[in-house]
Amino acid sequence: LQTLTNIKYRIAIMIPIYFLSLIALSATSIDALAFSTTFSPEKVFSKVPAVNVEKTCLDISLDVGHVDGSHIPIKQFQFELTQSKPNKLHPSMPGANGPNPFTSSGVKKIEVTKDGHFIDIRGTQRANLSDGCWEMVWRKHAFSGVIVCGFNVPDEIKRNDALLPSGRVYITFPVWKKTELMERKEKKIEVTKVGIVLTQEKDEEIRKMIST
Repeated sequence: LQTLTNIKYRIAIMIPIYFLSLIALSATSIDALAFSTTFSPEKVFSKVPAVNVEKTCLDISLDVGHVDGSHIPIKQFQFELTQSKPNKLHPSMPGANGPNPFTSSGVKKIEVTKDGHFIDIRGTQRANLSDGCWEMVWRKHAFSGVIVCGFNVPDEIKRNDALLPSGRVYITFPVWKKTELMERKEKKIEVTKVGIVLTQEKDEEIRKMIST
């Protein structure tokens, strides 16, 4: 399985439901959610593939806030995915604690190796995300699965008008079987080539039409 390291995110909070949509600053599609109600995944899944992520360390930057407003640029939030049992206070997980728990790889502990931080008028502030845990869920017949990381936010994190409320935060990472990923990349290259040719033909026809 292909996993992700050194990842950067941009998060936009939509009050009042606390939905955090992430736009990856790289080409990888990544999502995150923060919510206070139960999240239910799709109901049809296949057997979850085995996953070995021991010693996988993620280094994440989060930009929390409104798209056109204040932000909380949380930097260098680092954690490891482990195979240990999670803290008893860990947040409920959409797979293991949802309607189809058999689709989850099981909830495991996240070991935070470095708290994220941000700077405001008071100086450097720590962004406390605690009781981390993770699971992997895989939909039936899907080409990719998803690793979900959940954290508790014990105290609201605020910078100017930007706010990450206390509650639960979930970050998701798409994962692929290596063979499927390579096949999809090859198909993407082929489709991109066709798209370039069609775009050139369109531009040429427009140029001809303008010149007549």
